[in-house]
Amino acid sequence: MSKIPLKVSLRRKRLRKVLRTANLHEFLTMIWAANSLVQQRTKAGLKHLQVPPKTVEEITQNRGPVFGWHLESLLNEGLIHSHQKSVSGRCLHCGNWAGFTTAYNALHELSDAESLVDLIDGDIVSAMPRILWSQLQWGVGFPTAQYFYRYWYLYNSSKADEVMRGKYGIGLKKFCWVGFAVFSQSQRSPWLKLKPIPKHGIEAEDLEAFLNVVSKPVNFMRGHARKIRYPRSEKHYTPIDFRKSALRDYPVISQQTPDGTYYCAPIPELICARIAEGLFFDLKGDGGLGNDYGRRFEQYVSDLISFRMSSVLAIEPEYEYRKGMKSPDVLVADDERRLKLVVECKTLNLGMPIRQSPDPWQTHRSYFDAIISGVVQIWRYCEFIQQSGQDKFSKDLSSARGVLMTLHPWFIVDLEKRDAVMVAAESKADEKGISASARIPIGFMHSEDLERTVSLLRPNDFLQAVDEICLPEYREYETRDTWKSLYSKDHEASDIAQFPFGQKLGEIMPWWKQLGD
Repeated sequence: MSKIPLKVSLRRKRLRKVLRTANLHEFLTMIWAANSLVQQRTKAGLKHLQVPPKTVEEITQNRGPVFGWHLESLLNEGLIHSHQKSVSGRCLHCGNWAGFTTAYNALHELSDAESLVDLIDGDIVSAMPRILWSQLQWGVGFPTAQYFYRYWYLYNSSKADEVMRGKYGIGLKKFCWVGFAVFSQSQRSPWLKLKPIPKHGIEAEDLEAFLNVVSKPVNFMRGHARKIRYPRSEKHYTPIDFRKSALRDYPVISQQTPDGTYYCAPIPELICARIAEGLFFDLKGDGGLGNDYGRRFEQYVSDLISFRMSSVLAIEPEYEYRKGMKSPDVLVADDERRLKLVVECKTLNLGMPIRQSPDPWQTHRSYFDAIISGVVQIWRYCEFIQQSGQDKFSKDLSSARGVLMTLHPWFIVDLEKRDAVMVAAESKADEKGISASARIPIGFMHSEDLERTVSLLRPNDFLQAVDEICLPEYREYETRDTWKSLYSKDHEASDIAQFPFGQKLGEIMPWWKQLGD
């Protein structure tokens, strides 16, 4: 492992010294209370953490100065370094704001000191995406209809249900239902005696099966956090912001007392992550399931595009245009059969090794090869359209745009990686002899982009938004008027019909309708 700068070493020691003065039970309660304030559950948080009124106002109204991603890091470090029993002498007062800020500031100072410690050749730009990868979902929020719909649509299949029953003794729908119920209860109090809810269809065996998967005792969690955050095999120093989180595996912590077993979800929102995107790790590698959820992602993309565009354009699925060769996944054409959008979907998982890397293009290049191939696939299909006189679409590709749609935000604020992908794709296209005229402009979009775009833009604006991610004149964000407007407050109160995520959730998870009823 490379030598750690003195400033980083000193701040690491400072954080550990602070956390060693904390009682773990009190520390978990403090994190729960601070997170409650961040999540606008002010009354609940203030029951367990004394906070000055002015600070409460800053946290709840300005969305600062406490952030979810730092709370998650602090929580993991606390699991490793705090004490389970009361310590004599100096101790961290976890019930007041001064105690919290002592620990939080120690982590924040370490985070700042480490920000440049592992950059490859000092390349700050390449490292920017991993900062946003760790922060993005915290900024958007976990328990949203869009978030649940995306992942439950992808994973909710009969095959997935069979896998879950075989592994855990609980079906996928029930697993998610129990998880949502535990999440809801965990917002009320930091420590709970979780009980079944028979009137809502959650029996004792359901709750037990769920907790066996997502909950572990305090001692296990301490060891697990240490093992995954500081593995003995670690060759390169990883900044604290990008280390794995034990709570992503087990968001609920159990503790035995003379009065029975109590459960704590210090950051309840991580239960939502576990029962949504976390399902990937329950289901991956099980007989053909990858292909199944890949096809469902294609349908998800088609459904969202159809919602906004079907009134003015025709949306069609992939088809075999030559023996053994399929078109891209979603094809959008006008009434003269001229292609407007050619969409290829990729469900590549943006795993922790990639999220941790300061430059995944160098360290995990193979993962980008599928994206590069997707771009070439779009161009190869467009060349067939140009050359064929008998295909279902017109040869006129003058207004066609290609979209490489990813499940995760691979290219967020990362023009350099996009450029590198396009250079590699051009090289491959040269090798395959694909004509320049078939190489339509290509843009990159991920699922959250798509959800927001189809919900808030009219058809013409949607096509403009695609232009802005495809065409050279919109390379700089400042020139992307449509994309900038997507995140303005004007759209929040717009009269444009939004995709009915909540209603669709009820079709996927029947128990979701009970919440509304």
